[in-house]
Amino acid sequence: MSHPRKGCCNNNFAAAHNNNPYHNKDNNYAAAPGKGSCITLNQADKNFHNVACLAQHTHFVVHKKRRLKKPLPKKRFLQKKNHSLSTPNKSRGAQDMGYFAKINALTLRNFKKMSLLQKQTPALQDERLMAYALRLAAKHLGATAPNPVVGCVIALDGEIISTGVTAKGGRPHAEKIAIDKITDKKILKNATLYVTLEPCSHFGQTAPCVDEIIKNSFKKVVIAAQDSDSRVNGEGIKKLREASIDVVLGVLEKEAREINRGFFCTKEKGRPFVTLKLATSLDGKIATQNFDSKWITSKKARDFAHHLRAINDAILVGANTVRRDDPSLDCRIPGLEDFSPKRIVLTQKNDLNLSAKIFQNQEKSETIILSGEKIDLLEALKNLAQRGINSLLVEGGQKTATEFLKENLVDELVWIQNKKIIGSDGISAIGDLGFTSIDQALTGFAQVDVRNLEEDIITTYRKL
Repeated sequence: MSHPRKGCCNNNFAAAHNNNPYHNKDNNYAAAPGKGSCITLNQADKNFHNVACLAQHTHFVVHKKRRLKKPLPKKRFLQKKNHSLSTPNKSRGAQDMGYFAKINALTLRNFKKMSLLQKQTPALQDERLMAYALRLAAKHLGATAPNPVVGCVIALDGEIISTGVTAKGGRPHAEKIAIDKITDKKILKNATLYVTLEPCSHFGQTAPCVDEIIKNSFKKVVIAAQDSDSRVNGEGIKKLREASIDVVLGVLEKEAREINRGFFCTKEKGRPFVTLKLATSLDGKIATQNFDSKWITSKKARDFAHHLRAINDAILVGANTVRRDDPSLDCRIPGLEDFSPKRIVLTQKNDLNLSAKIFQNQEKSETIILSGEKIDLLEALKNLAQRGINSLLVEGGQKTATEFLKENLVDELVWIQNKKIIGSDGISAIGDLGFTSIDQALTGFAQVDVRNLEEDIITTYRKL
């Protein structure tokens, strides 16, 4: 997930994205009346709000096989004969989040080879151009649900002649955008198309992308990952091969699945990818005994948390968090306010105050209320997936976090830990799990990333 030039990404990423409710006895979901009223899970979907992920770069001059360490100004391009690629546009709201450092590290190695070798092997060239397609896809991460985010590159004799990325809202698709940029379609018969996900082969709101590729007689199509959607699932690849188009599958597949982890989780498990975020003191407390929590973590750590909101389709909290903290649950990074996620609240008593912040600005991000004495979390997640929510950020509080862990529904745990110590009388981030033996303790997570932000340590764990 890096830019295709001999360069060094500085891991700057941003996300550029969007007194009682009435009770529904049939499905235990509630909707609040009035301006911008809440919606229930059985109502029609609305447009999804956008998230764009952009990157800043510091580039290096390459002379033959030696890299000079002195960085050039950011607006300079790679100096290589007959090769010049501009960087993606930057957003005024871009801030240093570093969230995609892992994907960047996985793909950066492919770019480092591109300018050092005048004669590249086909496999190396495929990796280089696919890595650029992944970089393009990351720009719109979180903005395309329920569709996956896809990047597409068209190359002729190893040189990029067109690119595309799934548009905000999910349409048009990346392949269609890239092809439409070419005025002389005759040159495509000798071109290669690189796409991060198998081209669709079914009729939906648009015609199949695979038909567009076949119509233009591409010589070769390189695909990162096969689509898990039951409507596609290999059919696009089959149609391309039946049309005598050379198909290469599995180039940077791991990176492609990581970018679309929410989409793959929805298609393969029937529920969104769930990220649980905990912001605690050094001893694991989320507040003092009187529920004072402003602020446990630093400003940069809170910005990072808002970045997580921006790249997820929805954010979920419990009713107690709404009552005590009255959060707005939006993204407040300057320039990204319009790209806030959908807001979801779990409640048993159905006594939320309609003047709460979560019921405001419904035109920007809608609010969904899940109510009932005993909410089946898995069933609720499946309903959210049917509404087109591929990724869900759970922010707590203690009871909600504990229930998701008990039900084994957390795919990723992001723990933001400050150096403050609150003591045993503080409110713990995780409540009673009911374990009586150490053998019962949760052990199904592996540490995948650790980073420092001012006074905080951010540790990411992924379910094994």
